[in-house]
Amino acid sequence: MYPAVPKGASSGDHPRALVVGYDSHNYNGERNTYAPVEGVTYVKLRRIPFEYVPGREHAGLHRVFARLGPNPRVDLSHLWNRVSVGRTPWGVSFEETLPYLNPRIHRRALPLQQKRLFSDRCRFIIGMSDFAIRQFRETLSDAQWSRLADKTHRVYPHQPAQSRRTQYPELGEEDALRLIFVGGDFFRKGGEAILRAVEALGDELNLQLTVISKVEGNDYTGTPPPEVDVASIRRRLEGNPRIDWRRSVSHDEVMSAIEMHHVGLLPTFSDTFGYSVLEFMSLGVPAIVSDLQALPEFADSVTGWQVHVEKDDHGEWVGRHPNMDRRSHHYFESVADTTSQIEGILSEIRTNPALLSIKAASTHDRIAQQFDPSTRAATVRSIYEQALTS
Repeated sequence: MYPAVPKGASSGDHPRALVVGYDSHNYNGERNTYAPVEGVTYVKLRRIPFEYVPGREHAGLHRVFARLGPNPRVDLSHLWNRVSVGRTPWGVSFEETLPYLNPRIHRRALPLQQKRLFSDRCRFIIGMSDFAIRQFRETLSDAQWSRLADKTHRVYPHQPAQSRRTQYPELGEEDALRLIFVGGDFFRKGGEAILRAVEALGDELNLQLTVISKVEGNDYTGTPPPEVDVASIRRRLEGNPRIDWRRSVSHDEVMSAIEMHHVGLLPTFSDTFGYSVLEFMSLGVPAIVSDLQALPEFADSVTGWQVHVEKDDHGEWVGRHPNMDRRSHHYFESVADTTSQIEGILSEIRTNPALLSIKAASTHDRIAQQFDPSTRAATVRSIYEQALTS
């Protein structure tokens, strides 16, 4: 027996209700796994916390899912960036590639986890962008890809258009041009370049910048390099009257803040997707974004402005995995180049402020075309049903 259809869904809409277990450990994972799907009940699965096993950092266990103790009965497990070793039929959504491991560090774990993807118990593989699918495909031989292609899908995250504004705020000659940056990893996402641009042109162009970030040091890409004085950057943010630095606010407060600004900013050096840009666009705010990884698939010169970042053959920033003696060079060179491009874009906006409302009008269309929640839900429901009949 399967459970009743969840409240709000008709038993005639689908052959039967489904119970899907999920394992998500952050907001992005939740957005991509248990986003609402009609006729599906999602339940949280308990797993063995391998990432906390002392001395096993290089074993790749943090990317393995194994159920812990008694768990609810489910039809499928839908994981996020993890490979299952259990008996329950499962699938996975991923943001960059699978298995989600560093091949230089996890040389032994990589083929073992890859083998799980070929298992009959792995019923579906969902890449969150065309970029993710390309990255995944490049790790496989033609023979391997032929075994996985039929169960591999590209499904964008869901994002409803939700602006409460009746019209885009006008920008008069005497009005401040209001900019907003949202991101945990301030340096990786181009925060220092934004700061430099506002310091250089804040008075001349009458700029006001909101920064929502903890502004902390080294992240998973090694950004910023050791030469960057994080404390000094914080003092510059705090001491600039044109900058409102907020270290931590709720998601609802972030969304409310975005809507009060003219332009969003994500001139990032590395982002598997760029969720803050989705939120900018859903609120009718055009954005200045980098032209790398998945961002060009939905954010471009129609919905905002693009910043060129020097990329490798995979479409990633050249400084993401550099030799240690080149890390600082790539970072400082990229910051300088990005700063110059942002300054040019802000000057262009001040010269032709009509661009703002034109680009803002296109953001809702783009969100509706690519990220409609009902379209995503129907696609995922179909993937689940196919997985259970395969």
